[in-house]
Amino acid sequence: FPDTDVSDYSNYNYNLSSCEAPSLALHWLSDDNLGHGKEGNGTLLDRYALAVLFFSLGWKKQLRWMTADHVCNWFGIECDENGDVTGIIMEQNTLFGNIPTHIALLTRLSTINMHSNEIRGTLPSEIGSLSRMEYLHLGATDISGSIPTNIGLCTTLRTLHLYQNKINGTLPSEIGSLTSMESISIYANDLTGSIPTSIGMCTQLTYLALNGNKITGT
Repeated sequence: FPDTDVSDYSNYNYNLSSCEAPSLALHWLSDDNLGHGKEGNGTLLDRYALAVLFFSLGWKKQLRWMTADHVCNWFGIECDENGDVTGIIMEQNTLFGNIPTHIALLTRLSTINMHSNEIRGTLPSEIGSLSRMEYLHLGATDISGSIPTNIGLCTTLRTLHLYQNKINGTLPSEIGSLTSMESISIYANDLTGSIPTSIGMCTQLTYLALNGNKITGT
């Protein structure tokens, strides 16, 4: 693997399967010059999780990705004062593929902003293990399937934007556990059923957009 320009990875088949991407990430991580979580370049787990993300999606702006630089210097990555990854900011960056379950390994993640890309597949249920999540924006992608019920475990979540996708099923009642929620935007999807009464528990909610679905009831 190269140690300078990530464009050298252009021959790789990004959007790899759920098995291939982790394997390739482990191979990269085993390189003494690149992947090891040495002091000064980020924790081993963060580097691995981000490498899986890279090989699962692929995108246009890749500055410093997959180099020996600290992950906090990689394009679109935000970190706290301890160097732990807290944010992935990749809106309008030609992402194409599935969000890997390994994103849950980034345990201090509070922000995911990947709106306006071509992300396929479903929202991983493992997202519920991100207990520090505050801002989740995956609007205008191509995500399908239902909203995982364990989204209710993200009790610090304040913003949930999943508009203009192919999300089906019902709005889970567990959303009532998100008492810090301020903004929910899931318009222009294929949601059915009724709005759960538990949403009344979201006392901080100031914005709710569910138009353009097949929701029934009052």
